[in-house]
Amino acid sequence: MVDKLIGMVVSKQTRAMVRAIIKTANAFGQGFRATGLQMLKAALIIQKFYELRPMPPFSKPIQNIAFIDDACHYFGFALIAYGWRGLCYLGAYGQYVRGFKDRRSNRMAIIRYLQLNPEDLLGYEYSLRKGASFQPSYYVAIDRSRKAIVLSIRGTWSLYDAITDLVCEYVPWKGGLVHSGMLASAQWFYTGLIPQIFRYIYHHNEELERFIITGHSLGGGTASLLMMMVANHVDELRSLTNNPLFDVHCYNYAPAAVCSIDLGKKYEQFIDSFVCHDDIVGRLSYGSAMKLKELILDTISTYTTLGGFRKTMAHAESRKVCFDIIRERLKELNNVSKTMYPSLYIPGKVIQILRAKENKISKSQNKDENEDMHKIKSRRSSITVVENVSKHIPGTAKVHYTLHYITSAISDEMTLTKTCIEDHMISAYQNAFTSIKDHYLKDD
Repeated sequence: MVDKLIGMVVSKQTRAMVRAIIKTANAFGQGFRATGLQMLKAALIIQKFYELRPMPPFSKPIQNIAFIDDACHYFGFALIAYGWRGLCYLGAYGQYVRGFKDRRSNRMAIIRYLQLNPEDLLGYEYSLRKGASFQPSYYVAIDRSRKAIVLSIRGTWSLYDAITDLVCEYVPWKGGLVHSGMLASAQWFYTGLIPQIFRYIYHHNEELERFIITGHSLGGGTASLLMMMVANHVDELRSLTNNPLFDVHCYNYAPAAVCSIDLGKKYEQFIDSFVCHDDIVGRLSYGSAMKLKELILDTISTYTTLGGFRKTMAHAESRKVCFDIIRERLKELNNVSKTMYPSLYIPGKVIQILRAKENKISKSQNKDENEDMHKIKSRRSSITVVENVSKHIPGTAKVHYTLHYITSAISDEMTLTKTCIEDHMISAYQNAFTSIKDHYLKDD
C-alpha cells in the first residue's frame, strides 16, 4: 500500500533509488528502524542536498583519440556479453538477429553484432550452472582489427539482484581487501579458462598483440580482479609470444567497487574503469552502505526535530540547518569509515563520463566546456529524462558527453541523485559511448 502511495507522488527515478536503499539495508541483514515513508522523505532531503552541494572542479576532458577509440570499441564487446536478450533490451534485436533460424542464439547475436567471422568466436558459455552465482556467462573472441583476443564477462541482469552481491564480505588478498564473491568468480576464470587462452596465444603469437578482458557491472568487477591475476604473469606471456610489447588490459564499464584503494592503484596501468555520471554501483560496498544507513537515520531524526519533512523542505532556514547537519555528519562518517566502515574502491584508472545538456537556441558560443560540466554536475539534473523528451523536438537540445580522469575517492560515499540507478544501466553507457564516438571519431 505504501509503495502505491509513494508511486503517486514521486518520480520513477526516486522510487528506484528508495527501492535500492531498502534492498541495500536488507542485503546485510541490518534493516532500518524506520518506515518506508520515513526513508522516502529522508532520501528526498539527501537527494536535494547532493543537488545543491558544490562540486570540486573536474579535470579537462580527455582528448586522446586513440584512448577514446579503444574505450568505445571495447564497450561493444562488453555490451554483447548480454547476448540476444541484451539486444532485445536495447531495441536492436531486429537489426542483428531477426530472420535467422535460431533467433534466440547468443552465438549468432555476438557474431552479427561484432561482425565476426564465425571461426573467430572461440567459445562461450551462457547455460545456467548449478550454484553458479559467481561463475558468470562469458565469451572469448578474436578481434582482428586490433590483433587481440578478448574475454568478455557478462554482468548481472537485475541491479537489485546485484546489490545483494555487492554488499558482500571482504577477504584479504595480495596485501589488501577485495570483494569475496567477485574474487571467487575471478579465480574460477583464472583456473578454468586463462590457461586455455594462454595456450591459444602461444600457438597464434604471430597474429596477436593484445589480450583484453572486459565486462559491464559485476562482469567488469570480475574482469578487473582477473586482470590483476593475469598482470602478475605478463612477463611470462611476453616470453611465450616472443613479443616484449605484448599488451594485457582491462576495460571495465559501470565498475563495481571491488578492492581496497592501494590495491586498485597498484594495477592502474592495466585497468581503465568507466563510470557514467552518477552510477551508484561504483560507490556501493558494505562500508558506504553502512554510512548511508547512518545518514538516513540521522536525517529522519533531524527533520522530525525541525518540525517535520514539509517544514524542513519548505522553509529555507530549516532546510539550511538540516543540510548543515548532513554535511557535518558526512564528515564524521568519512573520518571514522576506515576503521568502522571500511569501503572498497573502483580499481585502476577511473574515468567519469559526464553528461551535459546543450541547448542549441540559448547556448553561449564562448563558454568554457569545463565550467559547463561543473555547473551541470552541481545541479545533478535528470538529463536522461530530458534527453528522451528533447530528442523529439528538433533543434532545441541534445546531450553531450565527455570523459574525465577522477580519483577513486568517488567510492567513498553513496551519492543519491535522481539518475543514480538508471546511470548504471547498459543503455546509459550505450548512449554515452555512441555520442562520444560520433563527436570524437566521426571522421574515422
